[in-house]
Parts: sequence; structure tokens; C-alpha cells
Amino acid sequence: MTAPAGDLAALLRAVHEARGDEEVPLPSPEPHDGQSVAQWRAEVSHARAMADAGALRHRVLVDRASKELFGTTVAELLPPVGALTRHTIEVPVPADPQLSHVPGGGIPAGPGARVPDPATTVRVSVTTPTDPQSVIIRLHGGAFWMAGGTTADSIDAHLIDQLAHVARAVVLNVDYRLAPEHPFPAAIVDTLTVLDAVRGGTLGLATEPAAPTALVGTSSGANIATVAAMADAARLPASPLRGLGLLVPSVLLTRVPDGEAALRVRRQQLRGYLGELALDDPWASPGVLPRIAGLPPTFAAIASADEVAAGGESLCAAIEAGGGEATAHIYEMTHTTATPAVEAAMIGELAAAMRDALHL
Repeated sequence: MTAPAGDLAALLRAVHEARGDEEVPLPSPEPHDGQSVAQWRAEVSHARAMADAGALRHRVLVDRASKELFGTTVAELLPPVGALTRHTIEVPVPADPQLSHVPGGGIPAGPGARVPDPATTVRVSVTTPTDPQSVIIRLHGGAFWMAGGTTADSIDAHLIDQLAHVARAVVLNVDYRLAPEHPFPAAIVDTLTVLDAVRGGTLGLATEPAAPTALVGTSSGANIATVAAMADAARLPASPLRGLGLLVPSVLLTRVPDGEAALRVRRQQLRGYLGELALDDPWASPGVLPRIAGLPPTFAAIASADEVAAGGESLCAAIEAGGGEATAHIYEMTHTTATPAVEAAMIGELAAAMRDALHL
């Protein structure tokens, strides 16, 4: 990781001065002694709402500071998109996802839902261009516990629109279940469920059931996308994904943040997602693997000054060692902040890479 400098450093200073120091409480991984499940869920919901509001505010402040410093925003630098239609659907999630059927011992069962959830559906926002030829399943970031719902739709709007337009793809923004209420592997199950529904032609999309499909994820969503792609390659090698796009991928959860307080927060956040699953388990940290076979062509956008995520470069090396194609692209940015020119370049290059992978 390199220290931010030049335009990026100026942008970070301006955003920090406008935002100040904001404290976002991290929810407990499980109810405290004497705390009811309902009280715990309310505590988690409150913390998530605060975190989501902070993420939305950060997006606004970055755009405002970019306009003042550089005279433009990422929206103004991205090419215009054609006509897009949007709607939402609910996709049923099976009570028994059969994860043990994945070869090699299967995905660990994990602690399961900490709150009973017998009738589960996953919300999916659907963005459709004119004459779509492919499908992209999109997984938002948010440290496994936040940034779902309309927050993801809003923060990721430019990326979703460019993917739909450039790759001629129906983009499915998956509002997967979040930790700590629904720890590992709930998000993996939701992703595979949506992927199976795409292949089965049961979602009413404006594409053929056999349309080429890719996964795209950001940060923790990139972790989920990678693990889902690994599981899918193992269970259905005859129906491969066409592409994997990873933005600031957090695929090496063993990375230790600087400072005792940051380390304590990190451990609590990951316990909420992983339960007792070890940080170096390949299903939690695929970046630990020396070789990964069966993954599709992969585009990884890595932040030069990423203070949160790690493992993107080692993951690409493992995919190549397994006989696949993977390219790590380094961008001058932090985990959440880039200048308009850098962010526009990253979005454009990812969209082009997915177009090329989907339309071979």
C-alpha cells in the first residue's frame, strides 16, 4: 500500500474536512447476555442505518469536493448510456441449499441464520438495456453487514448503468442477506440461488436462459463473488461463468489492520460474518490459495492505497496458476475514494472487460 499523494491526497483532505470524525457503532455478533433477539435486531438495524447514511454522505461529499477541486465529477466523465429500464424482483431461497454437494468436502455450513428465517427471499434490482445479450450478477460491498437495499442501488448507480450499457447485460444487483443476522454462508447461498434462477430462465429476464453470465463484486461483495464462483466451478464445471469482475477485492481476511482499536473492530465485524470459521479458511479468504482452477477470465481493480482490503494480486496469481486468465489493475485510490478521472477509468475498463468476456 502506498500513501495517497497529489490530487488524491487533496481530495481526501477536502472530504475529511467536510465530513469530520463520524463514529458508526458496530453491532454485536450476537445478542448480549440478557438482550432479547428483538432488541439485538433493533440494535443492528440502527447501526446499519447509521453506516448506510454515512456511505451515502461520503458519495455526496466526494462528488462535491471533486467538482470544487477538479471541475468535474465521475458522472460527467462517464459516457452517456442508452435507454435503461428498472424493476425489482424477489427470488425464493431454498431452505436446504445443498452446499455439502459441492465437491471437495463442500462449503462449511457455518453457524446459519442467527434469527429464524423459514420463508426467505432475496431482493434483486434489475437494470435492463435495449436488446440485452448477457447477464451480470452484481454484489455490493459493505463489510458483509451494511450497504444493502436502496443504498447499494444508489451508490453503485453509475457502475450498474455502465455495465448494462457497455456489456449489453441485464444487471442483477443482489440484495443478499447480511451478517450478523445471517452469517456465512447465507450471502453465498443467495448468490448461487440467483445464478441458478438465471440459468433456469425463471426470472422473466429479457434474455435467453443460456445467456452468458458474469459475476461482479466490490470489496466484501468481491469476496462473495469469488467464493460463489469457486463453488459454482466445482459443482457445475460444464456450465461455466464467462467473467468475474472484482473491485477493491477483500479476499484475504487474514490481513491485520494497523492499531489495536482497528484490529478489535475488524475482529468483531468478521466474527459477525464468519462465526467460528477461521480467517485463513479458503472459503473465507480465497486469496490464501496458491492455485484456483476453473474460474472465468477475471478483472481485478486494486487500490494502490487500500487501507481495508487485501489479496487481489495473490488471487489473480492463483487463478493463473490454475490455468485461468486474470489481470490485476492498480488504480491510484483508497478503498472508497478516487479522483473522478481514476474512478471513471476503473468503471470503464471493468465494463469493457466484462463485455469482452461475455461476448467472446
